[in-house]
Amino acid sequence: EERESRTWYSTQVPRGEPDGSLRETEWAYLAGIIDGEGSIGIERGTVRFNRRRTPRYQATLCVVNSSYELMNWLLMFGGKLTKRSREKAHHKQTWRWQVSDLNAYPILNRVRKYLVVKPEQADVAIEFIKDRDNVLVNHFVNPLEVKRRERLYQRMRKLNQRGVAPAETKREGTE
Repeated sequence: EERESRTWYSTQVPRGEPDGSLRETEWAYLAGIIDGEGSIGIERGTVRFNRRRTPRYQATLCVVNSSYELMNWLLMFGGKLTKRSREKAHHKQTWRWQVSDLNAYPILNRVRKYLVVKPEQADVAIEFIKDRDNVLVNHFVNPLEVKRRERLYQRMRKLNQRGVAPAETKREGTE
């Protein structure tokens, strides 16, 4: 069976700050959702232009959940909501909310202080978006900018690596 997903609803986050009427508790709640159900990452791909390939990097903030009510609430921050296909018939329907690059920047800035699990990922994404140099040379990104983006991509990849992280500190009472 072929997997398919379709965009259910899409909107853009206004540049600057999403709806100024949001309370701090709502920003803190969003941070908890991102910490528990979400991911902050940098995607890497390539784009073709005049038979030449150039790397493309994009910061992404996404949440996957089976609660349509929660996912619909996330749309107040903008982004797009995608209905995902079920991998097995007995699985619940899930939805994916995603905001990318410049649209993720104001959200990450606001929730950063409330993140417990993913503050480093937010910092890397914020740095990636904020310091982005979009100067193109003959329709290609400046090579120094490509190196900067690749460095941040690798840093994010390491932060999001699956498995058990090596212990950095010794436990009390062990030698």
